[in-house]
Amino acid sequence: MFSSSSSSGGVALVLTCSLLLLVFPTPTASITSPVSHLAADAAVVIPPTGEHKSTLIWMHGLGDSAAGFYDLFLPAEGLLAPGVKVVLLNAPVRPITVNGGMRMRGWYDIYSMDRLRKEDEEGIAQSVVSVSAVIDQESLLVGSNKIVVGGFSQGAAMSVRTALEYPAKLAGVVALSGYVFQKTISRMQEANRVTPFFAYHGESDPVVPFPYGKEGFDSLITAGVPVEWHSERGLGHSLSPKELSLVSSFIARVLA
Repeated sequence: MFSSSSSSGGVALVLTCSLLLLVFPTPTASITSPVSHLAADAAVVIPPTGEHKSTLIWMHGLGDSAAGFYDLFLPAEGLLAPGVKVVLLNAPVRPITVNGGMRMRGWYDIYSMDRLRKEDEEGIAQSVVSVSAVIDQESLLVGSNKIVVGGFSQGAAMSVRTALEYPAKLAGVVALSGYVFQKTISRMQEANRVTPFFAYHGESDPVVPFPYGKEGFDSLITAGVPVEWHSERGLGHSLSPKELSLVSSFIARVLA
């Protein structure tokens, strides 16, 4: 879960991460119909201010929900320019092996904390199909080249994998405290091989270790993907004001 505190200057650093599923009150926003295997509350939509010109599709981390990022993307926070619609997706509830089979929202199962072991390729592929369907829907409204896909932790890994498999050009990808799946490069399509990627990682991250995150994005850079990589000393598995400022600038730039 993320909790945020707002001030007149923007978003203050009170953003923390939890891997446990918490129950949130329903936000005051429109709820879309289910997409594929996603839950009945598949997405929370924050409408754009003014004319709808572009869309940010966002995926939360393990055990969180769309509500965890709702306040962050409200127009009053000023993170996004007017005209950007935000679609906050909810992952389905599933047993997570590494958490003793506890049921929580997750884009795929995690079998072990050993990142080099088998990944839940079936669950990953299923989520790629579902998220791609949301991109398809938004493309009908603004065109795929006006869509940014992003996420935190599990959601970051999903945003990278989905974008690189998507068959049409996207505006950009944002991956915060994330990593790259083992088969991402081998499954990469040409459409988004040169799409701008933004990756940010805390050097003190205890959940997704910094070396593991960096190694994955270095592999993308080696494969020719233009990744804008940032790290922050002392930052754990969370967000910071500096990070959010850079995210805001990146999204504005790729949607210009």
